[in-house]
Amino acid sequence: MEVTDVDGVIVPPETPQMDPPEIPAAGPPEVKAKRRWRRRIGYSSLVLLVGGIIAVFTVHLDYFAFSPGGATPSQNLVVVGAGVQSYPAKGQVRYTTVLVTSDRVNLYQWAEAKLDSDIDLVESKYVLGTRSKAETDKEDQQSMVESQNTAALVAMQRVGFIGQGVEILDFVKDAPSAKFLQVSDVITAIDGAPVQYFTDLFPLISKHTAGGDITVTVNRKGTSMTQTFPMFKVDNGNGTKRFIIGISAQGTFKEKVGVKLQNVGGPSAGLAFTLSVIDVLTPGELTGGNSVATTGTIEKDGSVGEIGGIKQKTIAVKESGAVMFIVPAAEAAEAQKYAGSKLKIVGVKNLEEALAALGTIGGNVNDLPKATPSGV
Repeated sequence: MEVTDVDGVIVPPETPQMDPPEIPAAGPPEVKAKRRWRRRIGYSSLVLLVGGIIAVFTVHLDYFAFSPGGATPSQNLVVVGAGVQSYPAKGQVRYTTVLVTSDRVNLYQWAEAKLDSDIDLVESKYVLGTRSKAETDKEDQQSMVESQNTAALVAMQRVGFIGQGVEILDFVKDAPSAKFLQVSDVITAIDGAPVQYFTDLFPLISKHTAGGDITVTVNRKGTSMTQTFPMFKVDNGNGTKRFIIGISAQGTFKEKVGVKLQNVGGPSAGLAFTLSVIDVLTPGELTGGNSVATTGTIEKDGSVGEIGGIKQKTIAVKESGAVMFIVPAAEAAEAQKYAGSKLKIVGVKNLEEALAALGTIGGNVNDLPKATPSGV
């Protein structure tokens, strides 16, 4: 409402006076101190929590974790060259793997391994030795390549492919043979006796028990030549000596057959690859139409060597549904601990024993050519 005085001047109404609002007192000094301590404790707890979470994933212990990998069919990894007959198989030969942490475990992975009985913690010195992780990975990849190559050659010999001799890959340091032979020379005879396969070498070389000279015939880029040179004496490590030529070598064939697998390291799939190549190169069912898993290295003479991670591999095979797991003989008892009641464990020392095992579940091993006299 407007108010007009006698002079006609408009005067605004009087504004009422109001007291300022009350501001609560901050409290006594001891209350302020308590609040500050609460804030400090809260901040400290948050910092510790964040730091703990970071530590769980960034602090590493001196272990690697081994956990079950897979049991994977391998016949599809076999590659055959032009003119080589191959046969599809209904059954499966499975190679087995172990998952290994890419680096030493962090606290989270360590705790996970402690809570999961399928996972083993292995000290890094047993995984790496004196090598770095990168060096170990490189060696494992090379071992896999060599394993694939050896498997193909052993299988080709076993199914009856005709060997063309033994190719020289390298020489032992200080071996006299390096002065007379060359890398890529193909040995075709020793002391006049023909050499077709890698397994022909040992019986002929071992005749030189007292050393002396040895006569080797090679094919060098299409030219045959014969060289005579001294044997090389080496220590067997048990106080005895033996005489060798001093070479690393492998068999050769006209036909081209191989195995191609990447991103998996180590030589432990050698036996699986060998059986897969045999299955692909021959008609019928080597596994009797069953799913079979196997592990073990394969040597050029057909012998089967021990591997690591048998516990984790057995667990993976059991989960795959395979009916049989063929393993190195020395590791059969350990594998049996994790196999359960349905998975059959068979320990073998060589390729022939592995083939015999497949024969017990309907594999057509009796249809294969007989092993060559110099074979396993």
